[in-house]
Amino acid sequence: AQLVVAVLRLDYPHRWPEIFPVMLGTLQNGTVAIDVFLRVLNTVHEEVVSAEGSGHDFQLANRIKDGMREGCLPQVVAAWQQILSLHESAPQLAAACLHTMHLYVSWIDIGLVTTPPLMAMLYAFVNSGATHENACLCLTEMVVKRMDVAAKVPHLQRLDIVRVLAEAGANAAVTLTAPIANLASSVALELLDCWDRLAGAAPPSAQAAMLVPQAVEMLKQALPLLLQCL
Repeated sequence: AQLVVAVLRLDYPHRWPEIFPVMLGTLQNGTVAIDVFLRVLNTVHEEVVSAEGSGHDFQLANRIKDGMREGCLPQVVAAWQQILSLHESAPQLAAACLHTMHLYVSWIDIGLVTTPPLMAMLYAFVNSGATHENACLCLTEMVVKRMDVAAKVPHLQRLDIVRVLAEAGANAAVTLTAPIANLASSVALELLDCWDRLAGAAPPSAQAAMLVPQAVEMLKQALPLLLQCL
């Protein structure tokens, strides 16, 4: 994976635009090919995209991200969905795929990973031991994804995450783990931030007046689970 990414740093996307299509074409060869594919994506994040560390090259990161946005991200997300469909026969592989997904949510088009089929999988994975932690990581990244406050409230509504948390809080059988607690606190903090920014908007707008009650109502629904996690 490190060798592929070393070449990718130099040649993608201008001289080697086929790198991701080639890897996607190998996935039918089985679990080893899938594991290599996920490792390459993880290494792209760690060594190119992530801003952590003193040697981060923003120009390189933007070049790679722009190349992926223009050339392969829909196909990559489709591959993730296919890998996740193997969760019954290969739960650890599905968990590894979820871990890779959560690394990319912050900068890819959020619509790619919030389709009804993928969201249904994520919510099911929250209740499965092998995939629980990484499914919560994916959902948390979706919740905290940066966007305009006017878009954030509808985004949280579309995710339906508050309903899921409310049902979890009302279910005595639900085990309150650290990942689910982090998800609940992230939802609450995002809603509080929306409430604060919308209520303090100057000059007041009709849109803010409409969104504030929605944010408050969602916060009320999420609070029971959050309080249980304290």
